[in-house]
Amino acid sequence: MWVEVSYKYQNQVRALMKVKYPELFKACPDADLHKTMVLLPQELLVANIPFRTLKQLPGDYVITLPAGLHFVKNSGSNIAEATNYVSEDWVEHRKTFPRGNA
Repeated sequence: MWVEVSYKYQNQVRALMKVKYPELFKACPDADLHKTMVLLPQELLVANIPFRTLKQLPGDYVITLPAGLHFVKNSGSNIAEATNYVSEDWVEHRKTFPRGNA
């Protein structure tokens, strides 16, 4: 199951992660850009952060948008592969996001 949060809520998610994982942010101010943390849907609900869920079926592809946040919970045996790619028009689009490296 995928849990996806729009980039519009990245500041609220970041604040929630800082509360949950203060030691990681102390070691690295951009700890939320690493794959070391997860938030449960229940935590997002309590913090009033909107999110969507998606059940990925065999053969499905999932595309995430720039600066969006996602977590994946595997529900059984699987082989997963993630690929990061960018189209030419994404480079200009990326400039509209305030944090991170393009």
